[in-house]
Amino acid sequence: MIVPWNDPDKDIDMKIAYHPQGILVAVINDVLAGSVMVCYEGHRGWVNYLAVSLTHPKQGIGKALMQAAE
Repeated sequence: MIVPWNDPDKDIDMKIAYHPQGILVAVINDVLAGSVMVCYEGHRGWVNYLAVSLTHPKQGIGKALMQAAE
């Protein structure tokens, strides 16, 4: 059986609807520089969709987002 990939648009829409504080963003000079979606179901924590803009490389944004997620 082939399992289809998750649809990130649907995942993000559901996250916004049920737990919007689980989406963390990094903004530099009013420009979105990175984001991460985090979940906690009472026992385990999950990190999904960590991304840093190609226009903001090597500035520690990914590391900062992971630290905030933790």
